[in-house]
Amino acid sequence: EQRIYESEKLKEAETQIGFIAQEVEEAANSLQFDFHGLDRPENENDHYGLRYAEFVPVLVKALQEQQKEITTLKEEISQLKQLEVRLKQLELKQ
Repeated sequence: EQRIYESEKLKEAETQIGFIAQEVEEAANSLQFDFHGLDRPENENDHYGLRYAEFVPVLVKALQEQQKEITTLKEEISQLKQLEVRLKQLELKQ
């Protein structure tokens, strides 16, 4: 989930958009994916961190997989439309 937040360290008018590191960790764990863009705290004074550049290959791969699925679905829709036309033609002949 994308979050918008304002930080006391930022200029008053500056807003940052980002992810909650713990939510990224949870999502990666649920997918059994070892995401290297997550920095976990090493002690109780440390904070979680995210390296956004590490998201790029993961997101590109996801887009490629979605595009492949979209292409497959478009082909299936086209085939179904052709079958529908053939069925209508057969119905008209009866």
